[in-house]
This record gives sequence, structure tokens and C-alpha cells, in this order.
Amino acid sequence: AGGDLPVGLYGGGIAVDLYTSLGFETRGEGRFLRRRAAPVAEATSPSAAGAQPELLEVGSARFAAVLGRDREVYGTERSRDVLSWIRPPGFGFVLPSGAYIVARPRHPDGAWLGPVVARRDYEAFALLSAALRELDGRGGGPVEMILPAGAPPAISGIAQQLGFEDLGPTTLMVKNGDVPPARGRSGPSFQAFVASGFEYG
Repeated sequence: AGGDLPVGLYGGGIAVDLYTSLGFETRGEGRFLRRRAAPVAEATSPSAAGAQPELLEVGSARFAAVLGRDREVYGTERSRDVLSWIRPPGFGFVLPSGAYIVARPRHPDGAWLGPVVARRDYEAFALLSAALRELDGRGGGPVEMILPAGAPPAISGIAQQLGFEDLGPTTLMVKNGDVPPARGRSGPSFQAFVASGFEYG
């Protein structure tokens, strides 16, 4: 229908052929990363220490602000999705600046990280570090995430420092037009350092 919203997702291998047959078109390439275990050495922040991330609580003022930031960055209403992602055993962290991260279970074990929305490299580092510490405290397991097409270049080095391995490219596919760029439309400050997942560009 003419009112159908644009849909973006990531896929690789035979999935690309499947999505193409369903009317999706290629719009870029992200990187699929996995962290199998915590690195031996403690990672150090790329900048001076600042405010520490806090666990995101459903119903709090900061949670409402995160939902607003998500709408701004992704250009669509995803409140129901974000809420489902951070409900236990999922969780999220937020910084006073409004930068945030979401983590949710990955079948059959481990976790999926994303999105990570931040203004600066050190905010993305702080959020990822906090989420990984939380996951390690819960027993660990593989952690996966996607660096989106057009992600800030520094995120690759941050991910490597935190113990992630680059497993190769994954293709951004869209249907019904172009998905909005994952950055704040009121300015270039906030953007996605890590994608929401395969199901969202």
C-alpha cells in the first residue's frame, strides 16, 4: 500500500537473495561482530572519565527521554520495541547526556547489543563497557552486535579494544523507500554507533 513505512534490516548469504525476492534493495554494508569472552586486559576509555552510565528503569524520566531520543534518531515510533527489549532479562543503560544502550537475550545463550546511540566516542565506550560488565556478571556467553553502515569510524577500534571479533560484512536491505539516517534530525550530534539488530537497520 502507498502508506507502507520504509523497513530496514541486515542480512548475509542466502538471506540477501531471500530479501531481494521480497522486494528489498541493498543500501549499504555493516559489520557483524561477536565477543566470545571478556578480554584479559581491562579496556581503557578513549577520553577522560565522565558521568557513569545508569541502569535504565521503565517508567522513569530518563526512560521517557530515551524513547524520545530513539524517535528522533530513527525517525519512527519504536517505544513498544524498546520496552520489550529492556524488560528482564534484557536491560539498558543511559548517560545524563541522553546517550543509551540496549541489551537483550540471544538464543540459545549470550546477548545481543544494540542500539547504541551517543554523541561522542567516549559515550559509546562507556555504554558498551557498562553493558559488558553487567553481562559478565550474569555469567557471560557470546555477545553479538552490528556496526551499521555509516557508523562513526572510531567504533571499530572501540569494539576491538573491548574484545569483539569482526566476523565480516552484513548487508543493509530496505523496502518501501529509504530508511531515515540513524542520527538526530535536529542536528548531527546523536547517531547510532551500533545498530538495533538484524531486524532493524
